[in-house]
Amino acid sequence: MSPLPLTGQVGGAIGLALLATISTERTQTLLDQGESTASALTGGYHVAYLIGAGLAVVAIVSAVTILRAEKPAAMMAEAHGEPAPHDHGAAAAEPAYSSDAA
Repeated sequence: MSPLPLTGQVGGAIGLALLATISTERTQTLLDQGESTASALTGGYHVAYLIGAGLAVVAIVSAVTILRAEKPAAMMAEAHGEPAPHDHGAAAAEPAYSSDAA
């Protein structure tokens, strides 16, 4: 079993905890400055949502720029005169034996 789903859950829990902490700190700061409870809560949530949205944009940009398909790698290899990388997925789908061999 891959630890990837667990890593995602733990990362999400830590991220949510950090956003809640930031929201609470901002709310308390606004309350200390004399803001009403509703206004302070709104301000705290506003900051947390802005940070969450910013992190989501960073994640999307990172995914688009860092994660690449294999097709551009094959095109780069061919451009440099090297043989294209083999597609291991197609070979794995073929059976290890053949009924024609008998």
